Amino acid sequence: VALALNNLIVANGRASLGAGIINSGTVTVGSCTFSNNQAGVYGFDGVCQGGAIRNSGSLVLVGSTFISNSAVALDLPAAQGGAIFNAATTGGQMNVTNCTFSGNRIAGGSRSSANRGGAICSDSVGAVVNCTFFGNGFSQPGTGSAIAADRALIVVQNCIFASNTIPGCVVGPAATGGG
Repeated sequence: VALALNNLIVANGRASLGAGIINSGTVTVGSCTFSNNQAGVYGFDGVCQGGAIRNSGSLVLVGSTFISNSAVALDLPAAQGGAIFNAATTGGQMNVTNCTFSGNRIAGGSRSSANRGGAICSDSVGAVVNCTFFGNGFSQPGTGSAIAADRALIVVQNCIFASNTIPGCVVGPAATGGG
């Protein structure tokens, strides 16, 4: 199943996973705004993922804006992907081009090593090109204030990173990766 979304505002969604969109098919998003969506409350397998979008299919994002989305774990082990979570379990793929990520956050999570990706957390392949990341991060320790990739290849090209933060880290990476 293929879905195309253009020139929409997706705001104030609340869900355990992907509070704006949860995708396991093919989704193309152009010139949309995702704001104030929150993954949290109930969690899934002990985590909450993708404040705005949780992808386990094929996701293409072009010219879209992600503002103040969050993944909030409360009493769960982990929060992942304040704006987007790209899942490896079913081979999620994402291509993100000319997008802006501002003020996206993750919070909570009793295992700080599992809190990942203030804006984007990806466990599968993807590309992030010509994007801006400003003011994304965490309310407590984690990895990747803007982008976190674990067990995945994420190509990041020609992007701007500014004022993305992790508490307790004076100078830290906006993007992290692991084997």
